[in-house]
Formats: sequence, structure tokens, C-alpha cells
Amino acid sequence: MMGDDNLSDPNPVDGTLSITLIRLASDEPAYSCVAYFCDRTNTTVSRLPLLQNDLNLNPLDEKKWIRRVGSIHESLKPEVHLSLFPSYLRTLKRVHSSLVVSSGFVAPKLISLYAQFGDHDSALSVSHELKETDSGVWNAIIKKHVDLGFFDLAVLHYKKMRNLGVAHDSFTFPLLNRAVTCLWCANMVHCVAIKVGFGLDVYFCNTLIHCYLRCGSLASGRKLFDEMCGGDLISWTSLIWGYVSEGIIDSAFGLFCRMRVQMEPNSVTLIIMLQGCSNSGSLFAGKGLHCLVIKGGFWIDLSVRNAVLKMYSNSGCVEESEFLFNEMADRDVISWNTIIALYSLKGVSENVAKKFNIMRGEVIPSIETLTLVISAFSKSRDLILGEGLHCYAIKTGYCDNILQSALLDLYANCGELVASFQLFREISYRNSITWNSMMSGLLQNGCFEEVLELFQEMQEAGVEPGAKTLGSLIAAYTHLGAFRSGKAVHGLIVKNLFHGSVEDKAPLETSVLNMYIRCGSLSCARNCFNRMITKDIITWTSMIDGLGRHASRVYGNREIGKYAAQKLLDIEPDNVGYYTIWSNIEAGLGKWVQVEEVRKFMDGKDLKKRPGWSHVESSGKLHGFVSGDRLI
Repeated sequence: MMGDDNLSDPNPVDGTLSITLIRLASDEPAYSCVAYFCDRTNTTVSRLPLLQNDLNLNPLDEKKWIRRVGSIHESLKPEVHLSLFPSYLRTLKRVHSSLVVSSGFVAPKLISLYAQFGDHDSALSVSHELKETDSGVWNAIIKKHVDLGFFDLAVLHYKKMRNLGVAHDSFTFPLLNRAVTCLWCANMVHCVAIKVGFGLDVYFCNTLIHCYLRCGSLASGRKLFDEMCGGDLISWTSLIWGYVSEGIIDSAFGLFCRMRVQMEPNSVTLIIMLQGCSNSGSLFAGKGLHCLVIKGGFWIDLSVRNAVLKMYSNSGCVEESEFLFNEMADRDVISWNTIIALYSLKGVSENVAKKFNIMRGEVIPSIETLTLVISAFSKSRDLILGEGLHCYAIKTGYCDNILQSALLDLYANCGELVASFQLFREISYRNSITWNSMMSGLLQNGCFEEVLELFQEMQEAGVEPGAKTLGSLIAAYTHLGAFRSGKAVHGLIVKNLFHGSVEDKAPLETSVLNMYIRCGSLSCARNCFNRMITKDIITWTSMIDGLGRHASRVYGNREIGKYAAQKLLDIEPDNVGYYTIWSNIEAGLGKWVQVEEVRKFMDGKDLKKRPGWSHVESSGKLHGFVSGDRLI
């Protein structure tokens, strides 16, 4: 194979011929043809289509097209055929060595291709050599890097553009806003835009509002919106999206009402508002938007219909969701996934199976569909239907970590740990979701020591544990009574030695609290409880349970028990379980008069403790029963 230096030419030619000749070639025959053509100068432009046709038929039959074409006229634009270049970095460098890249048309293509191949040094080298002062060329370079996701490089090219003194135009700053990923940079871009006179441009302001929202600064986006002379529909919609994303639904509706005074919303605005209603469970507001959709003529848009359906589905309205779904003339995979997710949430596995079978006759199920259906079968512990869907997933080739994790949950919930472990071992790439699913399955089936072994294996594999992983680990230590090991894990959580992987500490703190209580360490439990910033019902219940078991009985700490019980009763005054715990605290201290008072109070409110019950599966259905084999 010839070296790259053999292609160098003291008098390089324009690049059309070189690019065309080797766009599909990377071996010796085609490469030698490139060297042959590099020093030719007199060939008619009209023969280029013949050359391209021969390249398409047989790119390596150089003898055939050497006779037809000798060279190419230098007036042709090389950027036309540079996009046809093959995905071979070495071949790109060979062509690069024979090109005149001072042209502003060639450089953006070269930089883009180098960026696609991951050779950022070569891309920056071409950029540094470029002396072009046309803003369109630099905008093209920045856009290519933004489209490829190389935001830092896009900013570097912008700095080079400024160093050359290239004037900005109306497209430069919107492109730069797409590349900015931090609030400080967004503020800097805003300042520069104001200085050069683009601070009030509507297109720029719209992209900057979205940039501020993407950087998590809703206040900056709102401030810019208020400073605009007159925002358009995109401005209003972007800010509404910001409020919906932050869960501030009231402000989103206030802004939406203000917008309707000045202009009518489009389908995107309505979809965002419906999404806000879905996330917040605002059924009343969602129904109002449903009416607006019909009156405004947006019902013909399938995306809008799907948003309305999802709003009713997330609000738990089964009848309304079924009616809308059945009335939809055309339904896509999103429509089916929404109704299947509703049935899955309600635990109606039979309806899920029926809908899935009907769906297969209309549209092709997605991997999200299979995950939803398998999750429904997992909740209902329907192993037969779950195994059938597993076979379908294998036949269709659907495979990702979320789907495999759902299958792990299915087999574990059905008690098939052997099948679950076999599937776990067959997964080639196991991320934290996969490990967590397997650990949860072992924990659910009482295999606590196996949970610890799997956690050790997870650490050896280099997978960083998250909050759910640590929660499973603490639960295993709790059931094993391993107080010291559990306390060591708690220390790691407090010191945050997991590099920020503890994304949700509230459930973890509750698990740690429960561990201390079950292990009988009330002093550690109280310290943990007092350090918790937010205390929910689960936290208070755990603490009361611990006081009822240990503190009130052993230490005679009756006042703390009563205080904690009263806290829960203030939150849920009709919860029978809380009165029962309070009664147990008094009984543990031998205060039988107080026990009788609590029970009389319960009788006065007609509160009765429901007896414990279990269930058994028979003929594909679950049957609950209490003591004495009485069905419920």
C-alpha cells in the first residue's frame, strides 16, 4: 500500500476528481488511479457523470474509467462530491493531502468528516489554517459540530471565528445557543449578542429561552421573555414548556391564558399543556383542554389525541380512556401503549393480553409495548402468559436492558429464581438496572445471603451502585440482623462515597431507619430520624413501630410514642393501623386503662382492624383467604 506522502503534489489541484475517484475505494488499485489523475489538467467537465456511473458499477475497475477521464476542470466545486466520501479516515487524509483547503467551501466538509470519524485534532487543525472571513462558512462549521453533538468543539470554532474578526449574522447566535450547556456560557452569549445588536432578535431570543430552560434556569428564561418587545408563538410555548417541565402547573396555566388573549395556541402548545395535566393529575383542567382541542379543530392531529388519551389514562379514568381509544379511527403504537399502560397500572392482566393480541393485528409492537405487557404479567404473577411473551420477544429480536429487567422481575415474582438467574447470566451487558432487578428478586424470595454475594460480584464488575442497590443491600442486612455491616453501609451513604450515585436519599434513609429499629438499636434510629430533613408517613410509621417494639417497652418512653402516634393520626385520622400501634405502645407499658380508651375511641369511629390474609393461585386466578380457610 502506498504511503500518504506519495499523494502529495507540489501543485495540488482542486479536489473534485480526487474525491470522486476514491469515494468508494481504499485499496491499491483505486489509490493508484488517484495518483495518476493528480497531475492531469485538460479534461472536459462533461465526462464526470460517466466517471461517476462507472464508479457506481465497479469502483475498482480503474482501466475502464482511466481511458474515459484524465482529470477534471478546476472550476468545479469540490464540496459537491466531498459528502460522497466513504467512512475511512485514512482515505480521507489521502484526499486531504491533495486538496487546496483554503477554499471556504471545502473546509467545512473536511472538518465535518474529521469530526464524524472522531479525529478532532485534524478537524481543529483545518479550522486553525482557515482564514475565511465569511460568516456563512463558520456557521456551517459550528452547525455540523452541534448536529453531531460535539458542543465543546462548536464553541472552540466560534472562538476561532471571533479571533479572525468575522462578523456575526442572525444565524450565528441561535446555533451557538444550541451548543451551550451551562448557565454561565448562556449569559456570556447573551451579553455578546446584545453588544453586536442581536439582543432583541426574536429568533435569537427564542433559542436563548430554550437554552436557559435547558440549563435549569427558569427565572432567566422568564426574565428574557418579559424583556422581549413581542414574543411569538414559539416564545410562549417554550416558556410554558419550562413551567411544565419544572412541575409548576399553575404558572403554566396562567401563562397559557395570557397567551390566548394575544394569539391562538397550536398543537404543540396544547400537547405540552396536556402533558402538564397528565403529570400533575389535573383532571378538571385536562377536560377543559379537551374541549379546547375539539373546538379548535385539533382533534384531527393524532399526536393531540394521544396526549388527551394519556391525560385521562394518567388520571386513572378507565371508562373515558376506553371510550376515546375505541373512538380513534387511526391508532399508532403510542395509542396502544397508553391504554396498555393503564390496564397494567390497574393490574388487569387479562385485558392487557387481549389488547396486545388485537394490537399485533394493527401495528407492530415496540419494545416499550413488550416491557409494559411483561410488567403487567409480573404484577399478576401470570407465568404462562409471561413465558409466551418472552418467546415472542426472542423471535422478534427485541432486546434491551429495560425489557430484560422486566423479564427478571417476572420470573422472580413468580418464584422461578432458576430461570431468572439463567436469564441474568445470559445478558451480555449488565447495567445497574439489571443488577438491581436481580437483587430485588433475590430479596423478595428471601435469599438474603445471595443478595450480598451478588452485590460483591457487581462491585467486581465495576458497576457503580445506586440508591436502589443500596436499599436492597440494607434490606438484606436488616433481615440477617447484620447490624455492623448495615451501619457501615450507612456510613458510606452519609459520607457520599458513591460519587453522587445516591440520587434519592429519602427511601434510603427510611431503609436505614428500619434496619436500626429491627436490630434493636433505638439510639441510632433516633439519631437517623432526627437528621432526616423530610419525614413522611412511612418514616413516622417506622419510628412508631420501633418505639412500640422496643423504646416504650424497654425504656418506658411513653411520651415519645404518644407524640409519634399523634403525628400520624393528624396526617391520617382514620387509619386503623396507627390506632393499633398506639394501643400496642400502651399495652407494652402495662397501661391497660389507656389501651381500653384507645379501643373505645376506635369503636366510636367504627374503625376495625382488617384481619391478615394471604392468597393462592388456582385456575389462573388469585384467591384470598384468612385464618380458618375462609375465602375473602
